[in-house]
Amino acid sequence: MEQAIDKLNQYIRRKGMRYTRSREKVMCAILELSDHFTVKDIVRKLREQGMKASQVTVYRTLPHLLDAGLIRQVERLTTAEEQVYENVLGCRHHDHLVCESCGKVIEFEDDEIEKLQNKVAEQYGFRLRRHYLDLVGVCKDCQQKIIDDAVGA
Repeated sequence: MEQAIDKLNQYIRRKGMRYTRSREKVMCAILELSDHFTVKDIVRKLREQGMKASQVTVYRTLPHLLDAGLIRQVERLTTAEEQVYENVLGCRHHDHLVCESCGKVIEFEDDEIEKLQNKVAEQYGFRLRRHYLDLVGVCKDCQQKIIDDAVGA
């Protein structure tokens, strides 16, 4: 947690912004969430900790956490769902499979994909600092539902 707070403070100083306890509390709540999360999840966590938290405070803080490289947006294609985020600091790198039908996000790691991305970057003289890969398609459950619906129709 200290590493995240330090990185947030460095970002705030670099941007000439004012340090606020609200930003720190939002970051701490995010670090306590173990999975992908939404603004509602952050607000719920803050309230569980006894803080008066508003969605406005969280929405104002998120762009700074994104810009500082502490969290990232996860591709989510269903319109009924809120934007989904994940903590990236201190987490093992992984990529995502995203179902465009139900919005399910599956995390995976693949050394061959990592090697290929590095090879492509090297081929173009590009120095990678970070990357995110979200593969979008239809999950097995939704494929079966489509088949079941077609048979039942």
